[in-house]
Amino acid sequence: MNKKNSIDTIKLAEKAWLEGDLKKSSEILESRFPNQKSLIFQKYLNTNNSEKGINSTPLYFNGHDVNSFLVKFDSSISIFDLGLPLSSRGAFFSREFTHLKYPERYIHLYSPESIKAIRSVMHSSYNIENVYLTLVRKPYYHWLIDTLPHLLGLSLLKNYKTIKLIGAGIPKLRGWQKEILQLATQMFKIDNLSWLNLNGNIVKSQPCFSQTRMPLKDRLMILRTLKLQKNNKKPWRYIYAKRAKTDIRKLYNEDKLISKLDSRFEIIEPEKLDLRSQINLFSEAKCVVGVCGSNLSNIVFCENNTSVVELSAGYDQKHFENISNTIGLNFFRVKGEPFEAELKIKNKWKEAHSDFNINIEETINIINICL
Repeated sequence: MNKKNSIDTIKLAEKAWLEGDLKKSSEILESRFPNQKSLIFQKYLNTNNSEKGINSTPLYFNGHDVNSFLVKFDSSISIFDLGLPLSSRGAFFSREFTHLKYPERYIHLYSPESIKAIRSVMHSSYNIENVYLTLVRKPYYHWLIDTLPHLLGLSLLKNYKTIKLIGAGIPKLRGWQKEILQLATQMFKIDNLSWLNLNGNIVKSQPCFSQTRMPLKDRLMILRTLKLQKNNKKPWRYIYAKRAKTDIRKLYNEDKLISKLDSRFEIIEPEKLDLRSQINLFSEAKCVVGVCGSNLSNIVFCENNTSVVELSAGYDQKHFENISNTIGLNFFRVKGEPFEAELKIKNKWKEAHSDFNINIEETINIINICL
């Protein structure tokens, strides 16, 4: 199948998925591998009347319904690079568990290589007990906003001596990752969590626990309880949040922009601060400016009416705009120009991750509106 046909196939699968026709979406994805008999098929998870071997429990936090369920699979195949369980029959509950949008993110599950690996795991006598499966991706944004709230279900599993949280591609946890896990255990009163790094992407687990998707407003409600409750002072800080030097999406005329900022601005590098310091700093912010990326993730702790100015490389990513709209922040976006070599890239996703310059005068004018 050539590249164009492959893209068309994914678009058709996305359309069926968004329209709720999981059977059609699954059949379209399988058609990309015409000589392969797939055992993976998409299905809805009925939390009111689950099939045998699957049990669901509604979740609450501080008395609030968070529109999410803790789900126990007596036996499952855990696809932990996507934070997804497969039932022992190969049912893939994509809409209920995946935090990633659309079928192209998990189409590889239908490949001959994956099917071979899944069959091997299914027939294996080896399994890992008491696994908690959620999406664990490297960036700080996903650890904070996706992973941390999705450990809420662990608070119901106190009858197990140890629950193993598994992740791929992270051989050694970084300091802020350990801090986030520590915050989760404190917030949800978890005392039986163990981190288990595994090579590969598939494992057999008995039992497996996972948590269904949670709306952004509920995730933010949980995270915002981490703010200090005794601080009655109105937000007063003006923050420019720099990205790490090793990060992609560099703003090449950043130094010139910083030199033009109002003297009240503090130039910070969030990665150099411990997590509690980041939370406290952003909760005191009246205005936050920064390049689109994980450096802006901590706006989840800002007070209502705080202004956020996102500097982007052209293509709109809605992550921080959505957060701002959900918790009542004043959001502004300044679009830059990707470098000439990047302009030739037709893939908008790549454009959004390219290095870029911005119009300094235009940017300062927008920032001044927030002062």
